[in-house]
Amino acid sequence: MPYIEQQRVQFDGHINKLSETISNEGQLCYCIYAILVRYCNKYQAKGSLKFNILAQCISAIECAKLEFYRRIVAPYEDKKIKENGDIE
Repeated sequence: MPYIEQQRVQFDGHINKLSETISNEGQLCYCIYAILVRYCNKYQAKGSLKFNILAQCISAIECAKLEFYRRIVAPYEDKKIKENGDIE
């Protein structure tokens, strides 16, 4: 996950507002999809949508998924193992 220190500020307000609006899995999925489509549409409008742009989208999804798992899911699972015991 790239930690984009200086660029982060320009996105955080928009992301905060959007995340406060999303209330279910379908809306979350739609928002992720819509961001990817709009990102690709910028390149398609210029006639420069190529495989590398699509691969960048897949890479971003995969890296975000892995970072989410590493920082959010794994610690949650570790906590639950401590609370409920490990699987034998």
